[in-house]
Amino acid sequence: MEGCCIPFEKTGFFSNTFNAYINNDPSVKPFIHRSPSIENFPEQIKDKVFSKAQREVLVNSLKNQYEKYPSYTPQIERLLDENTFTVTTGHQLNIFTGPLYFIYKIVTVIEAAKELKAKYPQYNFVPVYWMASEDHDFEEISYFCIKDKKYVWENDQTGAVGRMNPKNIEAILDRFKDMPDFFKSAYQNAENLTEAVRAYTHYLFEKEGLICVDGDDVDLKASFKSVMKKDIFENLPHQWVEENNQKMEEAGFKTQIYARPINFFYLKGELRNRIEQIDEDTFQVVDTAIKFSKAEMEAEIENHPERFSPNVVLRPLYQEMILPNLSYTGGPAEVVYWFQLKELFDQMEVPFPILLPRNFALVITEDQQRKLAKTGFSLEELFQAEHLLKREFAERNTDYDLSFEAEHQMLFQAYDNLLAKANEVDVTLIGHIEAEKKRLEKKFAHTSHKFVKAEQRRQQESLQHLLNLKYELFPGGGLQERRENMLGFYLKDSSFVEKVHQTLKPFELSFQVISI
Repeated sequence: MEGCCIPFEKTGFFSNTFNAYINNDPSVKPFIHRSPSIENFPEQIKDKVFSKAQREVLVNSLKNQYEKYPSYTPQIERLLDENTFTVTTGHQLNIFTGPLYFIYKIVTVIEAAKELKAKYPQYNFVPVYWMASEDHDFEEISYFCIKDKKYVWENDQTGAVGRMNPKNIEAILDRFKDMPDFFKSAYQNAENLTEAVRAYTHYLFEKEGLICVDGDDVDLKASFKSVMKKDIFENLPHQWVEENNQKMEEAGFKTQIYARPINFFYLKGELRNRIEQIDEDTFQVVDTAIKFSKAEMEAEIENHPERFSPNVVLRPLYQEMILPNLSYTGGPAEVVYWFQLKELFDQMEVPFPILLPRNFALVITEDQQRKLAKTGFSLEELFQAEHLLKREFAERNTDYDLSFEAEHQMLFQAYDNLLAKANEVDVTLIGHIEAEKKRLEKKFAHTSHKFVKAEQRRQQESLQHLLNLKYELFPGGGLQERRENMLGFYLKDSSFVEKVHQTLKPFELSFQVISI
């Protein structure tokens, strides 16, 4: 089963918009710059003009962030070279890595950088993890799951999660007896959550040249002052995103994110609240007594740019303005919401990155593969909804024809004959006959379903083996990668992350299978 790939549209878990992007549908082209093909990177490199001064700001900031990791200095300094570019993914600071797809995101950019270097050796490619340190949605990052157990970090801190003190996470460490030492060390020796996540990420990917970027940085924010002013004083990003959204809706696509007149939060201490303009000369931080006049706001931006945190609309622009970046790797929802930002990037004259979807994968053990082989079903067939899988199983394992096509044709041919006669004798009878036909259609479907249910009961034991396997591989009816934590596999095999590297292919745009 190693190397098995399943088309996204066959899984039933991806939106029509995402599938359209993967299949190079022309309707998507107005909302992207280039498709996610490795062949498109040379042209993207030509577009990405990144000055020496910009590189120096980035490198100096990263050196400060990596003060505790001197071994990473050579990799950081490579970014001073005009022929060095980044391939980036972003993710929240989930405790203990969160769901599996965090690992897949990181592996995608690492392996993409390797493949790009092999194909274009004249350039250097640095994989980057953009840490969502300024996000304040603590609930989303506060837990992880292994099978049916959920481990939750009880914490009453507020504000940007990256600034939170992780010391009281020790309750989870005490509860989880087999917790690897590198996780314990990461949380016990860190002053904040950003440091902890950087520590465990570098342990897991220490040989891969990955750089973790923390956007909560005064010097990097200083490079974003012009956008702060355009947004807060002129509301231009709101206008551009709304124009883009209208074009998307006219093309038949749904939009996901909402642009506000002001798309910055005010970030100070444990506070991260929205900024609103309440009259021509007054700005207020929502749910606080903090107010600024226009002149005071201008001074605050100039003197304290670190206090302005971009929301989901402007964070991507911030990333692309401070990195010599070529591609962004995200999940299906992320890729689609970037479509909404194309006009914003064009107006700001910032090259829109190639949107390289992260790798999607299902981990299957040897034991599960043996169980699957006994069922006679393929892994692809296991992706279908449970009721369809049960019907398919019953039809495959019965001696009877459960399609009832012949019976259906015989029964409804009589109604078709009646309709033909009604058309000749009395057309007012047509409505009555059609209504009766619809009523019978429902009764026929209900009765035929009872035959299928009866066959399922007869085969209950064998069917349950199949369903149990589906429940194992698709916990809660969803994708394994969105629920299970990597520890469920790592504790059984410490080479798990290495096997993920060996299996996933970043430019293979399909659902992949990791055999362990």
